Amino acid sequence: MIIRVRSEQLYGLHLVRQDLSLEGISSDVAKLALEEHETDWFIVA
Repeated sequence: MIIRVRSEQLYGLHLVRQDLSLEGISSDVAKLALEEHETDWFIVA
């Protein structure tokens, strides 16, 4: 849900990763979740 909300708020990939880390989500889990989420981060940023 964090990824969806942040991408809708036009947060870039780096900030989304940072938010996931602050929420206690490991980098491995965050990487998998970001890969599954179909966001074109180049366009969002």
